[in-house]
This record gives sequence, C-alpha cells and structure tokens, in this order.
Amino acid sequence: MENVNPQPTQTDTPDVAGSTGINEISPRGKFLAGFLLIIFIIAAGTTIVAYWPDKLPPAGKPARYQYKAFNITLLDSCQLNSG
Repeated sequence: MENVNPQPTQTDTPDVAGSTGINEISPRGKFLAGFLLIIFIIAAGTTIVAYWPDKLPPAGKPARYQYKAFNITLLDSCQLNSG
C-alpha cells in the first residue's frame, strides 16, 4: 500500500527565511567572492596610501599638491616647472 500523503522533503518546502534549504553559493563561488573581496580591499588601501599627501600646508595658504602615485608633494610656490 502506497503512502497517500507523503511527507514533504526539506528541499520541497521553504523554511522561515524563504529559501529551499539548498546552499545557493557553490564552494567555487565562495572562493571567488573571498578572492575578489581581498583584491578590492588591497586595491582600496593601496590607493589611499598612494595618494596621501606627505605634509599639510601652513595655515592660511591654499593647498596645492603635485599628484603622482606614492609621491604627493606640497607645492610651496605658485611656480610650476613645465615639462
């Protein structure tokens, strides 16, 4: 005799959160997400360090900087060297 009302399995009914109980991120996807997270954190930190000025201008003078990665220098005079 067959069971007339079979019990639903865990994958058939959603739980409280609404998922079906199956992990939707594969191990490969988890690795890729972690790898990208690490890369973006390193890129953001490197950018902040690369463009951080070496010193602040004196009070009352405008801040004029020469922007090159890892070489942000305060221009002390208004004259710029061309070239």
